[in-house]
Amino acid sequence: MASLPPEPVLAPSDVDQRLAGNPVDLTALLAKADWSMRAGDRRSAGALYAAAAGSPDPQHGPGSAERQRAVQASSALQQAYIDHMFQTLAAAGHGQANWHPRFKKALDIMTGERGRDPVHTAWPQMPGVFFYPDMPDVDFVDLSAENWWGEVEQATDVIAEELGNIRNTEGTFAAYVQGQSGAAQNDYHGMLGNNDWSSHHLVENGTLQGDAQSATRDALASTPLCDINGRTPSVLFSRLTPGAHIPPHTGMLNFRYICHLPIVVPGNGELRVGGAKRSWERGQLMAFDDTVEHEAWNRSAEDRIVLIFDIWKPEIEEIEKAQLRTLFGAVDSF
Repeated sequence: MASLPPEPVLAPSDVDQRLAGNPVDLTALLAKADWSMRAGDRRSAGALYAAAAGSPDPQHGPGSAERQRAVQASSALQQAYIDHMFQTLAAAGHGQANWHPRFKKALDIMTGERGRDPVHTAWPQMPGVFFYPDMPDVDFVDLSAENWWGEVEQATDVIAEELGNIRNTEGTFAAYVQGQSGAAQNDYHGMLGNNDWSSHHLVENGTLQGDAQSATRDALASTPLCDINGRTPSVLFSRLTPGAHIPPHTGMLNFRYICHLPIVVPGNGELRVGGAKRSWERGQLMAFDDTVEHEAWNRSAEDRIVLIFDIWKPEIEEIEKAQLRTLFGAVDSF
C-alpha cells in the first residue's frame, strides 16, 4: 500500500459514533483504517484493516467490494510490516543467517510461518504482546543464588526510606491501569482507573521518572534489568489498598521475570501464580513469570506496598537481547 487510500466516506466523528453503536460495522472500521493510514499511522491502520476484513458484519459478504479492499489492505500492510522488521534487523547486523534459533522460531510464530508447539502444562505462558518460545515453564522461580539478589534484599531499609518520602507527598500514586487515548483498553475486571491498585514509577517503560537521584534505582545497579528502549524496564512501587484484589490476568512479554521486593507488608496478603501461592514477607524477594495467569489479594486493614522491577530471564543470551531490542525498535518505527 504505497499510495494513500481514498478519502473516507465517513468523518472521524461519524466513525466513532457508528462504532460505539456497532463495533463490527465494517464500513466504519474501514473508514477508521483509512483515516489512520492517511495520518501515517500504519500500525493502527493494519490492525483496523484486519478487524474490518474479519468483521462478522452481515451487511458485507465475502465478495463485497469493501470487504475485499479491507482484506487486500490488511495483507499488504502485514507484508510491509514483515519486510520492515527484516530489513531493520539486517541493517543492524542481524541478518537471518545470524538469528539465534529461539529468535528465528519466535519470528516464524509472529509472522504466521508456524504455530506454537503443543502445551503440556496446566498454566501456560500467555503473553499479551509477544511470545518467545522454549522458555522454562515456571510460576515462581528461585534466583537467590544470583549475586544481585542479596544486594537488593540488603537495601530494603534504604528503599523503604525513599518510599516513606514519596508517601509523604500527596498525589504520588496513580491507578496502575490507565486508559490510553484512541486505543482499546483491557479493564481487568474493574481495575481501569481504580486506585485500589496504584503505583509510583521510578522508571516507566525504560524512561526515568521523578528525581534524577534515587536510592532505589541505585540499589538495582547490578540487577539484570530487562532493557528494551521505549518498553522496559519498569521500576515502581505498587500499592494495594485494604481488602483489594487484583483479578486474574497475564503479562505482556515472556522473556523476562517480574520481581517483587515487599516493603510494607501488613500481613494476610497473597500472590497466586498459576497453581502456586505465596505470601509477601518484608525484604524477601520473589521472582515469577507474569505471563502465567496470576492474581493478588490484600486481606489486611492497611496498604500493602512492594517494589516491582523486571529482569531478563537468565536463559536469554546476549545475542538474543540484541536481536530483541532491534526487533522492537523495528516494530515501534513502522
